Amino acid sequence: MSSCGEWFTNGQNERLRDLIAQGKQNALTADEQAELETLLDQIDRYTERRSRALLLLKQRGHDVEQYLKLGV
Repeated sequence: MSSCGEWFTNGQNERLRDLIAQGKQNALTADEQAELETLLDQIDRYTERRSRALLLLKQRGHDVEQYLKLGV
C-alpha cells in the first residue's frame, strides 16, 4: 500500500504496511487484527469525507480534476 496522504502519520502508515505484510505471512493476534481494523476504518472515514467534499465542490461548479489527480 502506498502513502495514505499527509493526514496519516508516517508511523501509522508504516504500522499499517507492517500489519498487512505480517497478516500475509502469519495469522495476526486479536490485538493486531483490532489495530489493523482501526487503521482501515480511519482510511475509510477519510475517503468518505474526501469524496463528499469533492462532490460538494463539483456541485458548486468547481473543477475537482486536479484534486483527483493529486490524490489529496
